[in-house]
Amino acid sequence: AGDAHTCAQLDNGTVRCWGYNGEGQLGLGDNFELGDDELITSRPTVDLGTSRKVKNLIVGGLGYHNCAVFDDRSIKCWGYNDGSGTLGLGDMENHGDGPNEMGTHLPFLSVGGGRTVKSIVGGSDHTCALLDNNTVKCWGWNLQGQLGYGDKEHRGDNESIDGVPSVNLGAPPRLRITALVNNAPFRKRDGQVWKSIDRLTQKRSRFSTRCGA
Repeated sequence: AGDAHTCAQLDNGTVRCWGYNGEGQLGLGDNFELGDDELITSRPTVDLGTSRKVKNLIVGGLGYHNCAVFDDRSIKCWGYNDGSGTLGLGDMENHGDGPNEMGTHLPFLSVGGGRTVKSIVGGSDHTCALLDNNTVKCWGWNLQGQLGYGDKEHRGDNESIDGVPSVNLGAPPRLRITALVNNAPFRKRDGQVWKSIDRLTQKRSRFSTRCGA
């Protein structure tokens, strides 16, 4: 589940999402909420433009984006992308909130080097993927250094992630990746905790405004 939406990976390899949809995170090509006064089956499953089956689905923790890894280890992401490249598509436009943005219009992500994705995790505004050679790539929001590249530059906002390097983890032979809200547990360290809270507050404020709260 994200901040105010939920997605389910169905047993036939498709995806269904419902809830808040202000950023197109339901993948229905509009901004209409689903499930507040209608059955979620009244709208179709997410059109991902491929006959491949979804094997791994992530919903950005307290965020508004989703990514699906297919049975051939290809990947697509949709939803919130404004300002940081959370989707890794080389732009800062939401995908899924308007017509002609889903289906075959939504591109596959290229992680570069002929690599494929084994698994993926999502934070509030960033995403990390474990690749088939056990390296990790991350993209999206990075003002707290959550991408792990030793700087505060976003990745995927104006460049393709296929040119983004792997995170230097000391090359462990086996690993598992986990993403938390924004970057880390909310701990006070040189004021970074307040930056994380401010970022989350901004997103919650936008959600409240759109819902009339």
